[in-house]
Amino acid sequence: MAARGEQSGLLHTHTATGASTDQVVAGPIDALYFEIIISGVSTMILQQQVAETDVWVTVAPLNVATGAVVASVSGTAILRVDTPAGRYRSNCTVFTSGTAAVHWDKGANKS
Repeated sequence: MAARGEQSGLLHTHTATGASTDQVVAGPIDALYFEIIISGVSTMILQQQVAETDVWVTVAPLNVATGAVVASVSGTAILRVDTPAGRYRSNCTVFTSGTAAVHWDKGANKS
């Protein structure tokens, strides 16, 4: 988990399917950015923890480059979650080859 007070960092580097064990806690901030760098073939989703339970739901962030709301990405992208709250993690749902690195940034303007 990201240390309190950190503003950015590496969330996780995926080399297989599965959710990251690391998490980032957000709020109250205007936006939380995730930069996903995929080299190879994989599909990534972002998930948010539901009210301190073991339940995680897929979030639909904004792709900064296209302006589209997306449920998953299969290529390099910068995603923005507006008015984030709680814990977030990355989840690699499809993995064929390469790596998928997920970086996070609290509120920096990436547009």
